[in-house]
Amino acid sequence: MHWRALRPGRWWPRAATRDESGALLWPSIALAIGSVLPILGMPLLVGAMVDHWGFSASIAGYVTSVDLAGLFLGSVVTASVTRAFGRSTRVTAAVVICALSNLLCAFWHPLPALFALRFIAGVTAGMTYAYSLTLLARFPDAARGFALMVFWQVVANAVVIAVFPVIGSRFGPPGLFLTLALLLLGTLPAIFAVPQLRDREADTAPVLAALGDDGRQGSRGAAALCIGAVACVYVAIGCYWAYAERMGLAAGLTAPTVHTLLTAGVLLSTAACAAALRLARSFGQSRPLLSTLGVLTVLLLINAAHNDALMYVLTVVAFQACWNFIDIYQLGTLAEVEPSGRAVALVPAAQGLALAIGPAAGALALDLAHSYAAVLAVAAAAAALAALCYAIVYASRRCT
Repeated sequence: MHWRALRPGRWWPRAATRDESGALLWPSIALAIGSVLPILGMPLLVGAMVDHWGFSASIAGYVTSVDLAGLFLGSVVTASVTRAFGRSTRVTAAVVICALSNLLCAFWHPLPALFALRFIAGVTAGMTYAYSLTLLARFPDAARGFALMVFWQVVANAVVIAVFPVIGSRFGPPGLFLTLALLLLGTLPAIFAVPQLRDREADTAPVLAALGDDGRQGSRGAAALCIGAVACVYVAIGCYWAYAERMGLAAGLTAPTVHTLLTAGVLLSTAACAAALRLARSFGQSRPLLSTLGVLTVLLLINAAHNDALMYVLTVVAFQACWNFIDIYQLGTLAEVEPSGRAVALVPAAQGLALAIGPAAGALALDLAHSYAAVLAVAAAAAALAALCYAIVYASRRCT
C-alpha cells in the first residue's frame, strides 16, 4: 500500500485492485457501521417510542420489523443488480434517502407514515450494507476483514447504548432519529474513498449465483443451509434485542442500570472478536460455533424460566458476547463452504428478513402470553434451529 498516492481531498490511498486492500477495508467498515446503526439502537428506539409517543411495546416492535423488512428487500436488490449499483452516485443516493427518511421520522410520525418511512429507511440501509459486505469480500484476508468489521460494530454499539439514552431522555424519538440521520450523512466521505475496481466479477454475479453454480450440488445445498442458519440466528437476535431494555425493567432493574449493563456487555464483548479468531485457528469453525449456539439457547431458556435481575444480567452480557462469536464463525463457515465469496451478498438479506421476523415474532408472543418469557422462548427456539442447520452442514462436509 502506497500512502503517498493519496487522492486530493481523500483520507484513504488510491487503489485499483484488491491487493491494495486498505483502500477497500476502512471505507467498507465505515459504510457497514452506518448502515446498521438503527439495529444497534433498536432497544433504545423501542423504549423511546413507548415512553414518549405512547406506543405499546408490541406496536413499537412492529415498527422495528417494518424497518428490518426494508433491510431485507434492499439487500436482495443490491445482490440482484448488476455492476451499475457499484457506482458511487447510486450508493450516495441510498445514504441520502436513508438519512432523509430518518429526518422525516423525527417530525412526522403518525403510525401509517412512520411505517412507510421506516420501510424506506430500511431498504436504503440494506442497499449500503450489502454493498459494504461485497467490498469486504474482496479484501485478501476476508476473515480478518469481517472480524474487524464486527469489532468496530461492537465499539459503535457501545457508543450508541451509552449516548442514545441521554438523547432519548432529553429529546425523545425525534432526537434519536435526527442523530441517526446526521451519522448516516457522516458516512458519505467513505463512499468517495472507495476505489473503482477493475475486477467486476462479484458485482456482475446474479443473486442466485451466490449459492454457487459450479456443478457442485453439495456446495450449493450447504451454502443455502448456511444462509438459512444465518436467518435463524438473526430471528433470535431480533426477538431478544428489540426487547432487551424492556425485559430489564420487567426484571426490577432501573432504566439507568439497564443502560449501564447494555453498555458494559457491549464493551466486554469486544474481546470476543479476538477470541473467536484464536479459537477458530485452534479448533476450526464447527466446535466453537455449535458450542456458542448451544450456550446461547440454554441461557435464553433459563432466563425464560427465571426472569429475575441476576439471570437478566448474565443473559444480556453473554448474549452480546455470543452475538460476536456467532457472526464471525458464520461468515467464516460460509466463506469455507462457498469460497468465491458470492454468498456473502445474501447475508444482509437473510439478516434483514430475520430481523424483521424476530421483533414481530416477539411481539406476537408477548401479545399471546403477556410475558417476556415467551419472547425468550422464541429466541431460544430460533438459536437451536440454527445450531441444527450448522450441524447438518458440518456433518455433510465431513462425509464428502
